[in-house]
Amino acid sequence: MKAIFGTIGVALLVVWSARSYGRTVAFAFGVNWILIFWAIWLSSVLESRRGAWDGISCRFPASYYALRPFEKSGRMYDYLGVRWYRRLLRRVLWSVKPALLRSQPDARQTMIRATHDPEAGHLVIFVVILGITSWALLSRAWPAVAWLLLFNVLHNAYPVVSLRQIRARLERRLPEVASRGILGESG
Repeated sequence: MKAIFGTIGVALLVVWSARSYGRTVAFAFGVNWILIFWAIWLSSVLESRRGAWDGISCRFPASYYALRPFEKSGRMYDYLGVRWYRRLLRRVLWSVKPALLRSQPDARQTMIRATHDPEAGHLVIFVVILGITSWALLSRAWPAVAWLLLFNVLHNAYPVVSLRQIRARLERRLPEVASRGILGESG
């Protein structure tokens, strides 16, 4: 119930904000953060109530997380400026800790799995913001459309591709590590 009422409250807040401030830069920036905090909160609520929500997953099917052949080298993400983006925001972004990877046998797989929830959350928010952007487009609020698109790309699209690039880098190293016997039989 907490998740349902919290989500309804956030939806009402977003609708009120859109009606009151929908054509402003502050709204375009703020709505992203409102939804990011909602996603983090909702994830923690659902995780703490795991037994009550059995069968309900916040993740996408495993096939979504599988890297496509064009992603495996990571070059496409370099062309999109993902490394530049991560360097710019290094202190606040999720990052790979090389010392942890060397010291713990299952750390690489754990880190790969740890990319799933944030990626799913940012992708869902990206789609929601695209819906809000469509509303602004239909309202012919051109500055709002531009700001919503800019902040959606910075707050949601780049984190998704950044997490995919991190996963590609981690997965590229798995066969090499597994051949040395560090990951054990399941590697």
